[in-house]
Amino acid sequence: MPQPTSIASLCPLDWANEYTNAAIPIHGQIVEPIRYFSILWNLFERDACGKDATRHRIGMAVSAQIAARGVGLAPFAEHLAYFQSRAQRGGMTIEQYLDALRMEERDRPLVRQVLRGETEDAKRVVHALLLVARRIRNNLFHGEKDVALLHAQADLFRAVNSLVATYLTVTRNAA
Repeated sequence: MPQPTSIASLCPLDWANEYTNAAIPIHGQIVEPIRYFSILWNLFERDACGKDATRHRIGMAVSAQIAARGVGLAPFAEHLAYFQSRAQRGGMTIEQYLDALRMEERDRPLVRQVLRGETEDAKRVVHALLLVARRIRNNLFHGEKDVALLHAQADLFRAVNSLVATYLTVTRNAA
């Protein structure tokens, strides 16, 4: 167990590695996308959701912004493909993926439809992808993600970061 440390001497990654007794130590490159996620999600929650990224507020924001700005599916095609693939990797079913995300029951029909490729409606697709991002955020900040296993999550956070940045960009810049 790590020893208590002073404010000035704390090295968070060294402390976390000792605290979790990680088999594969966490290092800066691995946590970079996760660290950036905190910043990007903060901007998303502030600018897109009025500082309250509930499932309902996300849906309202997507409906209003995608329709008002005439944004299609093209900017999000890579993100859709990534999450469709991720939801079915290694023999996993979409239902198992939704369980792993701890997706709320009321959001499952929409997310399931999108991950199955059953809709190309931009509002529905973007809403579902942002609901996945919200679950990833909640799982990270509410302790569902094992810190000692974050080395396996860097690509996931890169994808979520790109999704959030793309949404903020197209909804700000589209005319």
